[in-house]
Amino acid sequence: MRPVPLQIGEGIVVLVGMGLLFVAVLALVSIFAYTEHRKEMALIESGQYAAENVQPAPWVLAVGLLLLAVVLADVVRAAWAGTVPGDGLTSAALGLAALAYYWFRRRGTRDSGADGETGD
Repeated sequence: MRPVPLQIGEGIVVLVGMGLLFVAVLALVSIFAYTEHRKEMALIESGQYAAENVQPAPWVLAVGLLLLAVVLADVVRAAWAGTVPGDGLTSAALGLAALAYYWFRRRGTRDSGADGETGD
C-alpha cells in the first residue's frame, strides 16, 4: 500500500485562510485591548481617571427597551395568530440584562453622589 501524498485542495486552502483570519482578528483585538489598557493606566497615574463618576450609557437603556419591545411584539403576534412565540427567550434575557445593568449602574452613581444628589 502506497502512502497518499498530501493534496492541497480547496478545503485545505479555505481552512488555512480561516485560521489566518482568526489569528489576525485575535491579534487586532489584543492590540486594541492593550492600547486601551495603557491609556487607562496613564490616566490613573496622572490622576485624571475617575471611575466612580462614570454615568451609565444611554444606549444600554435603548437596547434593552428595543429588545423587550421586539419580544413583546413577537408574543402579541403569536397570540393574535394563535401560534407559539418564536425565538424570543434570548432577546428577552438580553433586554432584561441590559435594563438591569443600566438600573444598577445608575443606582450606583446616584448612591455615590456623583451628580451632586444624595442616595434615596
